Amino acid sequence: MARLLDVDFPARLAGGDAGPPRPCGREIVRELPTGTSDVVGRVRRALVMLRDPGSTTDLVRRIPAAVATLGFDRVVYARLSRTRWEPAAVFGRPPEEAPGVEALTAERCPAEHLVLEQLSPVVVDATRADRLLPLSWCPSYIVTPIVDRGVVVGLLHAGNLDPARTPAALDTEILWTFAEALVSCLAAARAVDALRDLVTRMTEVAGGFGGTDGGPAARLPEAAASMTAREREVLELMAAGQTNGQIARRLVITEGTVKSHVKRIMRKLHAANRAEAVAAWIRPVERAPVVERL
Repeated sequence: MARLLDVDFPARLAGGDAGPPRPCGREIVRELPTGTSDVVGRVRRALVMLRDPGSTTDLVRRIPAAVATLGFDRVVYARLSRTRWEPAAVFGRPPEEAPGVEALTAERCPAEHLVLEQLSPVVVDATRADRLLPLSWCPSYIVTPIVDRGVVVGLLHAGNLDPARTPAALDTEILWTFAEALVSCLAAARAVDALRDLVTRMTEVAGGFGGTDGGPAARLPEAAASMTAREREVLELMAAGQTNGQIARRLVITEGTVKSHVKRIMRKLHAANRAEAVAAWIRPVERAPVVERL
């Protein structure tokens, strides 16, 4: 079995003591009421810390500190692929003594396995010997699933180092409510990642028409400055899809003159053909205004 926690665990996670929770907007108060009527308010305050993530990685880094505001000082957020437990971020300190596991089996990790089966939280107290996380990390803790469309995609382990602060039913309810809301946050972060990847691929495709790697578009501002007013007129008409004959009639010049202008334009733009020249020209870059004739 691979020992996931032996592979530079602190470096993979948030790194050692994560410090105080990151405030977002107004200052988040740690000492919150414990009445059931304030459960939604406590979760909302924690979720405020997860707003507008720059990426999924950024969101994951914030999760443990957000959970800590719910009243915990030991938190582990782990991704789950099938039954493979992969720690991703911590609050407090990494549980270095925890056994590495590839599968959360009923024999090795009965509490976590039960969570996967019933899709609801389980409390692991200090008397249990069959623990995933060591007693030295946290005497007792709550294991809560993060369920996306009926599939457990992650687990939250949360508790307190102080043995006197054992998880109560309200703590379990609050953590479970947070985990259910976290699913939407993770989905939004993945959408941001997907959009960024799409933009990157589109940029790469555009680069094939002379984009960002020193092609015509990269050199267009300088090239445009060297063009004559007539050349810019011809290029604008090329971009509009007009043929050499149509351009000649529009500008009242010969078709041979148009061909000469086109050759000079492609040379100045370092374009191999008309398509590359037009693709570079229609990019949103600064260029001198074209003088309308007619």
